[in-house]
Amino acid sequence: MSTLKKVIIIQFVGSLMFFILSLLMAVILIATPFKETWSFAGVILILAVTCLSIGILTGYSVGRRGLIYGGASSLLFLCIVFVAVNLIFGGGFKADYNDIFYIIPVFLGAMGGAVGTNFNN
Repeated sequence: MSTLKKVIIIQFVGSLMFFILSLLMAVILIATPFKETWSFAGVILILAVTCLSIGILTGYSVGRRGLIYGGASSLLFLCIVFVAVNLIFGGGFKADYNDIFYIIPVFLGAMGGAVGTNFNN
């Protein structure tokens, strides 16, 4: 199977994981007395877990340069999520001080890629 096909499948699995974890967070926010101000931290946590998983799977499937491939795959996933959110909710992209936190999922995706590459050995 080609590398591109593997990356597309991994992105689909990551999107499915992100959707399921987002629904779980929504249920937790509705069913518990947590305030909605926690939702941004929850989204960053969900993105971090998803990007870590994407990085591990990408590093394992590619087998080399996991740090680069894992980070690039996580960055691609974040771009897909941002575009989908902007298309669904119709909001434009505007940068503010909270955007720095999106580096965390990309960093964890890169680390996951390095770990996934070492699973092959």
